[in-house]
Parts: sequence; C-alpha cells; structure tokens
Amino acid sequence: YQLDLYFQQSDIVAWTGTVILFNAVFYMAGVFIAMVTGISTVQGVLTYILLLFPAGFSLLIIYNLGMMLYGFPSDYIQARNIEKLTPIVHLSSMESQELSMTGTLVYILILSILYVLSLFIYKKRKVESASEAIAFASLKVIFKYGVAFCTMMFGGMYFDAMENQFGWLLFGYGFGGILGYYVAEMVLQKTWRVFGQVRGLGFFAAAMIIFLLIIQSFAPYEKRVPELNEVKSVTLTNVIHTTQDELIAPQPLKKRENIEKVRELHTEIITNEKQNEQGMEMGEFALFVYELTNGRKMIRQYHIDRTKYEEYFKEIHESLEFKHATHPIFKVEAADVESIRFTDGSMMDKRLMLSDKAEVAEVIDILKKEIENESYDPDFYRRGNRSTIEMKVGEQEYLYADLKNSYKELKGWLENKNLLKQAMVTPDDVDYILVTNESIKEEQHKEFFEQEIFEMVEGDHNTVKVTDKQEIEVALENAGFGWFNEEPYLAIFVYKDGTYKEIRTFSEKHVPSFIKEHFR
Repeated sequence: YQLDLYFQQSDIVAWTGTVILFNAVFYMAGVFIAMVTGISTVQGVLTYILLLFPAGFSLLIIYNLGMMLYGFPSDYIQARNIEKLTPIVHLSSMESQELSMTGTLVYILILSILYVLSLFIYKKRKVESASEAIAFASLKVIFKYGVAFCTMMFGGMYFDAMENQFGWLLFGYGFGGILGYYVAEMVLQKTWRVFGQVRGLGFFAAAMIIFLLIIQSFAPYEKRVPELNEVKSVTLTNVIHTTQDELIAPQPLKKRENIEKVRELHTEIITNEKQNEQGMEMGEFALFVYELTNGRKMIRQYHIDRTKYEEYFKEIHESLEFKHATHPIFKVEAADVESIRFTDGSMMDKRLMLSDKAEVAEVIDILKKEIENESYDPDFYRRGNRSTIEMKVGEQEYLYADLKNSYKELKGWLENKNLLKQAMVTPDDVDYILVTNESIKEEQHKEFFEQEIFEMVEGDHNTVKVTDKQEIEVALENAGFGWFNEEPYLAIFVYKDGTYKEIRTFSEKHVPSFIKEHFR
C-alpha cells in the first residue's frame, strides 16, 4: 500500500511507546487513588482530578496571583506550556509533536513513584477503611481543606472574570471556600447533614484571611522598577507570544535612552494603578520583560488605557530600534523574500502577486523606509483601506504588513507600475457613499442584520450621498471598520462591480469636513 510514503516504521514504534507509557501512567494513577479511597465512584472522580491537578492547580494559583498582585504576569506564565503539566492535555498535543527524551524520563519517574506509593499505602491500609471515602485520617484533613482552598480560588477567579470588581472577588472567595468545605465534608461523612460543622470552617476562614493579607502586603513587588544600571535589555510588547520564532517574537531594546523611556512608562503605569483598574476607552496589554545584568529576568504585565500614556508610547514606538525590534520585515533581507502578495480585505477581493526578484526587492526596501518614517498612531480602530501585504520567506515562512494610507511612496510605486488598482480599493471602484449620523450601539448590533442597516441608512431623509471622486478618496482614507464600535457616523460604501455594499464608520476625530458640515 506504499504506507512508507506517509510514515516510517520508526514512527509506529514511537507512537506505540508513547501510547503504552501514557496508558501506564493513567493506570497507575487509578491504582494509587484506589489505595487512598474505598469507594469506586470517588476513585473515578479523584483519578481525573489527580491527572488534571498539576495544571489546574497551577492555573488557579497563577490567575489569583494576577488578581492580587498588581503587575504579576499571569497571562505570560500561562502561555509557557502549562498544559504539559497534565498528561491528559499533554497527550492531545502529541499529534503535532513527539515526546522528548526528557518528557519520557519524567513520565517513567512519575510511573515509578506512583507504583512505590501505591504499594506502600496498600501495606499500611487497614481493612475496615474499605468503605471510607478517604482511607487515612491524616489525608482527610488534607482533602477537606484542599478542596475548600481550590474552590475558593476558583470562585474568586470566576466572579472576577464575570464582574471584574473587588467586592465580587471577595464574594467569590467566600462563596467558593464555604461551598468547597461543605462539599468535602459531605463526601467524607457520606451525608448532607454537615452544616453544623462550623469550627473547622472558622479555622479555614481565619487562615485564608491571613494568607490574603500577606499576599496583599507585597508592596515592594508591585512598586519595583529596576534601575537603569541594573538593566541589560528590555522587551516591551502588547502581545504575549507563545513562540520563540525570531521572525515573529519581538527583540529586546538595548539602547540606554530607549530602556530609560520604557522605565519611565513602567513607573507611570504603577503610579496610576487605581486609574488603570477603572473603565478603559482603549484597553490593551503592556508586557515588560527586563533582562537584568545579574542574569535574571523581571517580568511585569498590565492592562492599561493606552490613550493615557500616548506621549510615552509615541517616543518609544517612533524610535528606530523599537521598529526594527518589533517589525518582522527588518529581520529578513530582500533577497530572502520569494514573493509578495497584496490582498484587499473588502468585498472586491482584489489580489496582486509579485514574484519578480527586482520588484520584490524594491517593494521590501520601500516598505522598510515607510515603517521607519511612520508616526505613532494611538487610534484603536484601523482606518483607510484594509489591504494586507503577505511576504513569503523561504518555503514555509510568511510575514505580514498592512498597506496603510500613509505609505505614500509604496502606493506611488504601485501606481507608476499601474498595479495600485489591483492591490487596493480606489475611488474608481466606489459608485457612491451614504452617510448618516445615526450610529449603531454595541448592544444593538446583534439585533440588526446587514440588510436592515442598509435599509435604515438609505431610508434616512437626513442621509448625505457622496459621489465626487475626490470626496470619495478622502472618505476611503478616513473610514473605519466595524459598524458596532459606536462611532457617531455610519456609512454605506456602494461599489460599482456587482451589488457590493460595505458598512463602515467615521469617528468624530476623522470624519471628513464635508460630511461634518452637512450634519451641523
């Protein structure tokens, strides 16, 4: 059957060994739990809990530390292959990657430990404990307070995610702790009549209050910004990268003046902690990764409104070092790019492919200059055309960039080659534009279908119709995307080819003057 075209004999051996190893771990986990409990139902539940516990407990701890310690990089840590801490989830990833030798040795060690512990507990276990949920008295205390602690953290995590308010966080801790404590008591005592057991709950509550107060007292952690002479380099990004691909992952900043600017931004964020926890107009992550001169790393993560830190971001983002560190295009040479494809994201679906080496090199050089000369744009919503540039590097690597309206030299190059109309929407593609000052609120956008929006705008007696080519060009350059972002002006772009219509918006800041004048 020529199966060797798809996989080799060595692959079958590796798959067989992996399946046997993981099944042995699952089996010994079940045997170990069977030695601890005398009830088969409890054994089944606790076996799954044991297999998921390392990753689940780590996730609870990391998430809750992120809520209690300002700046704790919970999302950054969660992205560091935390799923490998549980064999059930780890096994699901074996489809795309092989089990390493280190991983194999770790699972063999876990298997051996479970076997030794199971044998030891079996010899120590008393016959009369066969009907108990937990066979050992010392483990009952660990089970009861462990369940209460985990449900307390889960309750806090849930209510924080739902409501994002400190009061609800405390309620989640209290509700989760009480629920977990009494559920554990019911399992241990095999009855629901356990609500009179309040003494142990009181001890648990007191211990947790002290624990939370200790965590909250870590002010030096929250206020720490390394001194300039302590920092070797720093990476500032708003995206948590799960890959270390050099083409994608941002590179650290090493120039002293840029490191100092990042430190100033970091200090200002810490100073405005209370403001940052309130409602945000344009919220995003700010991740700081400091590489210190002593070889250690200091990592902090914040959720901020970037409009409040525009002056800091502007200085950092407009530095050449930052642009070269964060834009993948500066990490490749023009000769390494096989081809370039321009794709327009509108309903026109325009495409332009460049494969001539000379043309590709010209475009890459121009694009690099455009990015180097580009000013910082604090706006959250993208404006203008939505054409993207896809660059193929080697056989399987792809880099992406936007064809922005500010890239005048690149657009001029395309126009001189008579290629601009293939790469992006131009005024010649638009028949007319209808604009109304009746915006669609966020809570309304699910209630309206696009056709209803079209009819609403077309039926509005106050709608302005734009047909002049120059005005259409200005409108194309300033219109945003997403008709539910509550911008004050809603527009329908009607294209000439077919019956294409597109819903876009204008913000108060970027609405063309001729539209603004109409609605005065």
